[in-house]
Amino acid sequence: MTWFPLLLVQGDVMLRTVEVTESDKPAPDRPVRKQKTARETIVLARGEKSGHAHVVRGKGLRLYRDPVAELLVPSGLYIGTLVLSGPATLTHEEHAAIPLPANTTFLVTRQREMSARSEREASIVSD
Repeated sequence: MTWFPLLLVQGDVMLRTVEVTESDKPAPDRPVRKQKTARETIVLARGEKSGHAHVVRGKGLRLYRDPVAELLVPSGLYIGTLVLSGPATLTHEEHAAIPLPANTTFLVTRQREMSARSEREASIVSD
């Protein structure tokens, strides 16, 4: 994967664009776990406090778990890899909607924040 500068944040969810090359795609004999078919609505995360959801709406959306990304992203933060074939929108009841460009792949993670008490303590941001 090649990292690009587009970084989008909505509450406790962060999306980073990645370029998927042919070598990054799973071999036919090694399917990606929990790969979903294209759909029009995907819930990325639900708020622990409010129950509100971070939802992507558009056409031709796919969310899957990439085993390599699971190894690279710190434990508990990886949500999935989101593939958009058309334009989409990330929505949440408490945040402004974010337009997402077509033909883009995002690495989707939870955010974490550092503790004011210790430089070594971090916790997942709750929305």
